[in-house]
Amino acid sequence: MPTRYDMDVSYLQNEDQTMARVGKTKPKEKTVAPVVVSAPEPVVSAFSTGDHITHAMFGDGDVEAVSDNTLTIAFAKFGTKKVLDSYVKRAPRA
Repeated sequence: MPTRYDMDVSYLQNEDQTMARVGKTKPKEKTVAPVVVSAPEPVVSAFSTGDHITHAMFGDGDVEAVSDNTLTIAFAKFGTKKVLDSYVKRAPRA
């Protein structure tokens, strides 16, 4: 006994043998604007090598190296640490 799934589906195929979308219109093509990606601007720290700074937890120290906004600082009691420049303040030399 034939079932409803045994029907002829050849009317659903178009010329290039792909299945047609029954009851729907052809999808519209979306145009996407090109995205312009620019290189990020380099971050310049207000500190330079040799500056004397103070940190809330590590205390006073001297800047040994600067890379973007990351400072390598030699602290008297805690050794050398890498700290973001926003966490330190300039300090007068003792």
